[in-house]
Amino acid sequence: MSIQQMFLGTGGGGGLDVSEVFSTDLWSGITNTDAEIENDIDLDGEGGLIWMKRRNGTAGTFTQHVLFDSGRSENSGLLLPTNSTSGGEDILNSGNSFNSDGFTWQTENNFMPTGSNYVSWTFRNAPNFFEAVEYSGAPSAVTVNHNLESIPGCIIFKRYDGSGAWFVYHKDTSSGKHLVLNTSAGETDDGGSPFSSLTSTSFTFDRTYVNDLDSNGNNYVAYLFAEDEDNIKCGSFDGTAGTTVNVGFEPQWVILKRTDGGDWWYCLDNKRGLPTADSTDSTGIFLNSNYPESSSYNEPRIYTTATGFTVSTGTGLNPNPYIYIAIKKED
Repeated sequence: MSIQQMFLGTGGGGGLDVSEVFSTDLWSGITNTDAEIENDIDLDGEGGLIWMKRRNGTAGTFTQHVLFDSGRSENSGLLLPTNSTSGGEDILNSGNSFNSDGFTWQTENNFMPTGSNYVSWTFRNAPNFFEAVEYSGAPSAVTVNHNLESIPGCIIFKRYDGSGAWFVYHKDTSSGKHLVLNTSAGETDDGGSPFSSLTSTSFTFDRTYVNDLDSNGNNYVAYLFAEDEDNIKCGSFDGTAGTTVNVGFEPQWVILKRTDGGDWWYCLDNKRGLPTADSTDSTGIFLNSNYPESSSYNEPRIYTTATGFTVSTGTGLNPNPYIYIAIKKED
């Protein structure tokens, strides 16, 4: 088997405070002025992922989601939009950098015009939290090693040197099925398990079912989220109003997706409006769309508690199965 593989940083050790590995940051654009985001996340030494989205407006350049990670060279960086199947777009340049205390994003192609508002979510590579891994497809089964030190609860895959859908594995999707991040569709049938092995140190594809994720010579990135750790939890719940989900901590960031039918990928964070009480409007962002954030799409959805979250008794979720990823609020 021939495979070229690169870790996007090695992470630190266990027992890190969530403020060392995750941050939500808000800022406003000013034309021809760079964004200097200082959030005390060491992306230069440890590596990780930056996920950005314009919060207001759909017109103009780069209103879609913008993902880039530290494994790409600063002079040949690749933007990956989650609401599109397109391959990576080369936009990073010498003015962009992953810093020891955050990141710098250089204004380019009118990315941050005056009057535009942005959110970024920064994930640092760290054991038992998150890791970004880059790999190349091979003629035979591909085994990808990782340093997560726990079995991933969710993995998001994307080919970055050409077009392809965003494949999402989650531990609580139905057997032999996966989700697609760039659409609102429910589970898609794989015909069998996508992995012949999934462990705390590696995963191996079963080519019978996931040829699109290891086509020979193509390049991919995989974002690994730990399953059940101090700072992060991947799980599922029933969307019936009043359902309480215990994750063991109060969340600051939550992704939700209905699995048995069409419904949008929905993301909430406590910097933009994650409710802490029932019947309080939430401000969500759809991950499969370039729509601006909104509190008018059948909100509120959930509200947080000291140990998790509860489905609103007002205009909440549909009474259907959902998967989630939740990240702990700072102490």
